[in-house]
Order: sequence, then C-alpha cells, then structure tokens
Amino acid sequence: MENLIRDYLIGKTFAVVGASRNPSKFGYQVFRNLLMRGKTVYPINPNIDEIDGIKVYKSII
Repeated sequence: MENLIRDYLIGKTFAVVGASRNPSKFGYQVFRNLLMRGKTVYPINPNIDEIDGIKVYKSII
C-alpha cells in the first residue's frame, strides 16, 4: 500500500474533483496540499468559478 501511495504522489498534475473554497472541507485541503507541494492542480466543481484566484472547471470532461 505504501508503494501505491508513493507512486501516486510522484505525479505532477492532478484533478481534484469536489474541490472547495471552504478551508474546513476535505476538497480544499487536498487542493491546497497539492499546490503547496508544487503540483499542477485542476480543481473541479460545477458550483464555483475560482478558488484562491485559480480557475475552477465545471467538469473533468
């Protein structure tokens, strides 16, 4: 399991489906953590336009 997680986190680009503007929500925490690690992050949420100045996409397709 540890190898699986490590291999996943080696990636450089992530889509966070369910990204949120609310810092107490898991979707926001994942989004911010990936950004702080220098990853390229595409937040996905059909209900909001941006998070912390970053464009939010309505759909992954």
